[in-house]
Order: sequence, then structure tokens, then C-alpha cells
Amino acid sequence: MFKASWAVNCGVLHVHVNKLLSILKSHPCHSDIPTYVRTLLKTPRKVTLIPMHPGEYFHFDLLNGLKGVIDNTLLPESRIPIQIEILINVDGLPIFSKSTLKQLWVILGMIRGIPGLEHVPFIIGIYYGLEQPTGALIPF
Repeated sequence: MFKASWAVNCGVLHVHVNKLLSILKSHPCHSDIPTYVRTLLKTPRKVTLIPMHPGEYFHFDLLNGLKGVIDNTLLPESRIPIQIEILINVDGLPIFSKSTLKQLWVILGMIRGIPGLEHVPFIIGIYYGLEQPTGALIPF
């Protein structure tokens, strides 16, 4: 199976991945490879935004984030403990110039205490709105 993690981990531009997929797909033994990088990366075509006063929130899912970090490392399954400690950070930033008040608040997670998995952040959720969100931000 063609690993999508190579394109993501190496920061390969989508146009280059598409070209590689096209070349590989032309060979008979690789006819099952997707044609486009968005298919390879399983990029969703539609997302569900959660209304959260005074803006909107998209939840990437904590479990998927953890799986992504673990799957993209060479850490053997036997070294992954039953209990995992997660550090969570929420930080906001203005995303445009001074002409608008729109802000982006990103919720990041990071596994703590497991060598090989530390210092690898993953996205849990993103809030977008005209001002800081009010209330709880992570709908577990």
C-alpha cells in the first residue's frame, strides 16, 4: 500500500504528489493507486462545523489525532502504554490584517512521557470567530 505519511511528513507539495501518483498509476501493478493526493490523504470534501458562540468550531477528534501520531512513527506497538498522558494547548491568533477582527483558536495535543512520540503536536480542534470563544472549547 502507498503510504500517504511520506507526502505529509516531508512537506511535499500536492502538485508533486499528483505527478508521482500519475507516473506510478501508469504502471500495471499500481493501477489501484489513487489519482489525486486529496484521495490519497482522505481529505474530506465536506466538514461539519459546530456553532459555538460567537463563531464556529471544527473538531478533528482526539482519538484520530492520537492514532495519527502513533501510526506515523516507527514505535513498536509493544512500547505504547495502556495509559497515555496528553498535554493540551489552546492559543488564538488574528488571521488577517487589522481590517478585520476574525480570529483562529487552535487546540493542539501532544503525547507526554513516551520517547519517540513526545514533541509531535496534533490538531484536536479549530475555532473561528470574531472574538474569543465563550465557554468550553473541546466538546469531548
